[in-house]
Amino acid sequence: MAGVRDLPAMPNVVIKIMRMTSKGEATSPKELSGIIAQDPNFSARILKMANSAYYGLPRSVSTLSDAVLMLGNHSIRNIAMLAATKDTLRQKVDGYELRPGELWRHSLMCALASQLLAEQTFYHDKEVAFVGGLLHDVGKLVLGPYIHERLPSIRKRIDSEGCSFVEAERAVLGFDHAEIGGRIALHWNLPSVLVSAISLHHNPVQKECVSPLVALVYLGNLICFSITDSNAIGSFSSEINKQCMEVLHLKEKHLSTVILNLQEQMEKVPLLSVE
Repeated sequence: MAGVRDLPAMPNVVIKIMRMTSKGEATSPKELSGIIAQDPNFSARILKMANSAYYGLPRSVSTLSDAVLMLGNHSIRNIAMLAATKDTLRQKVDGYELRPGELWRHSLMCALASQLLAEQTFYHDKEVAFVGGLLHDVGKLVLGPYIHERLPSIRKRIDSEGCSFVEAERAVLGFDHAEIGGRIALHWNLPSVLVSAISLHHNPVQKECVSPLVALVYLGNLICFSITDSNAIGSFSSEINKQCMEVLHLKEKHLSTVILNLQEQMEKVPLLSVE
């Protein structure tokens, strides 16, 4: 799809950061800061976010090495991804009736929810769960114009069949925003685990198996809707895919804890210097 190629390219420095921090090998603050320093403008954005009140560092940092040392490689990876995607995700998306900033806020909320879930399950890399949540709806940016033209057909199918928006989207277009999001992740050369988390966040069960990371992003997205959509709260627990709960060894009490913590985290978002 041409729209995938029309999106801004993921900065090379972010791709390098993702690769360095996803290999499971020790990466020194000097190595990581050296990669970031290759892009001076991007370096400045990362330092600004690292010094924001959200992270609560005991003192301000003026060098990338200090920022990496105090926050850690994986937190720096999250900051880099936030800095790289903020402007793109803040766009208005007409087809999905998303005003400027709404997709960004939902994406950030899903990132935090996925990370909080990972902490509840002791998933080995809570920061990659954050990135998966942040990028899960990136396909909407490409599909927006196509959806806008076909919105009457999609709404008609929802009314006549009682299906979800995603199911109607898939029926009318032949694919959905999650699948397109996976193609974007491939275009950006993101790790395969993130490609799967993005492309399967509405259909987590594949061949009777569920990837833990896919389950985290799927549940993180549901939690976000349970908070922002008053009609979803009452039926939230009945809609959850049980296999996703089982693969993560989660109980409903864990979800309640995540919801409370997420609401607290979202209150701190204005401190992040990204709004």
